[in-house]
Amino acid sequence: MENLTNKVFKLENGASFLIVRQASYKGDTYYFASELTDDGEDFTGRFAFVKDETDESGNHYIKQVKDADILKVLANNIKLD
Repeated sequence: MENLTNKVFKLENGASFLIVRQASYKGDTYYFASELTDDGEDFTGRFAFVKDETDESGNHYIKQVKDADILKVLANNIKLD
């Protein structure tokens, strides 16, 4: 698992997020990320748990986590100092 903490990624809808924390759960990599303003200079106050996915061609992409059980585990175990 490559450490992506403090890296910025962009979703298909154009929203940019900064990875604040990352964790591994059941063999998958998850990230707690904070959305950035359009100019990338500040935070919007919106947060998301996202997951590193791989398509059939081996390309990586980020997908928002929506499974309530996984969200609960992540929220209870990712520590924010």
